[in-house]
Amino acid sequence: MVFPAGTREVFHTSKVIGHAGTVQAVHCADLLTNEGPDPDEGLEVWVQNEVYCQRITAPDKGATTACSGIHERVGYGVPSSTFAQPQQICGKLFKHSPCTGGRDEHSFLATFVTPTSSRTCSIWAESGHDSVVLPTAAHPTVSAAVVATPHFTYHIEAGETCIEIPL
Repeated sequence: MVFPAGTREVFHTSKVIGHAGTVQAVHCADLLTNEGPDPDEGLEVWVQNEVYCQRITAPDKGATTACSGIHERVGYGVPSSTFAQPQQICGKLFKHSPCTGGRDEHSFLATFVTPTSSRTCSIWAESGHDSVVLPTAAHPTVSAAVVATPHFTYHIEAGETCIEIPL
């Protein structure tokens, strides 16, 4: 995803889901913000996840490699509940397009808030219910429930409400 100019990463949290042989699966959650060219116009809050397979031994340690399959969801949480986009899938094992050799990233605009404040709100990014088929001969599947960023707080005008989870 190409974010609007001025977007900055506020939090990035990654966790190894599992490994087999010389490859591990990793999932990450990112929270990004963009005040735009005029901070008086408001603040965008973006959430993104990344799921990928990575070599864990020399000489290619740290290099990404195509996973055999991925099921993943990007979402966000607020103190009252959480929301996630529909599941994303790649991999021929799932009769889907192949996974790339890079990072499988998905993102969306979680909220836009106007500037100034009298009330504080909180939001965090999540990568959840991720499962990865590792690219080894046995094709083991590793999975994890949720990895989340720390809470990001922002302020809103008097009389406005904090972001609500869409139903």
